[in-house]
Amino acid sequence: MAGGLSPFLTDHPALSSSFVAIPIGALAMTLAANQQLRGGERRPEPRTNRRISVVPYMAVAAMDALLLTAGGDDTAVRISTVLLTVLVMTRQVHALRENRRLLGTVDANLGQLREYQDQLTYQATHDPLTGVGNRALFEETVAELIATRARFHVVLLDMDDFKSVNDRLGHQTGDALLMVVSRRHSPTAAAVGSTAGR
Repeated sequence: MAGGLSPFLTDHPALSSSFVAIPIGALAMTLAANQQLRGGERRPEPRTNRRISVVPYMAVAAMDALLLTAGGDDTAVRISTVLLTVLVMTRQVHALRENRRLLGTVDANLGQLREYQDQLTYQATHDPLTGVGNRALFEETVAELIATRARFHVVLLDMDDFKSVNDRLGHQTGDALLMVVSRRHSPTAAAVGSTAGR
């Protein structure tokens, strides 16, 4: 953007637009680094479908307008420069749109992976028959409660002669009995009962 000052500095060869651009760029980088330090380790927010900002392109368009209105005999060079910047901006807009499409695909794939991970976590910590928490979830929950020094109670539910039900009436009846018992208790009690009963 500071390059737009160049036509106004043609009469002053000792001055350059970089005298303005370098301090502004250094200040912007310092402010950005300070902001990042203050932010700490924040989790990145999900990307939204933002529109392309037109501010940089307005600055380039303003510079092109200055080039075209500046006097001199090098009209062909100025027109060629403007055409090149228009081509570069067009290519950049196309690349930004393509990147946005690819980022949308990546976000969709990541969402699908998170769903699969949640499903795997659920399957690893819950009984496939009754859907209540299994021993792994019980041990994890108890370990967290002990680590935080929280008070808790453990209730043991024992089903007498459960093996006899399986042997005499079949495993299908035994499974049905387990499902009925698990539904009649709260989730916490069912998790403990399932751990003990299985």
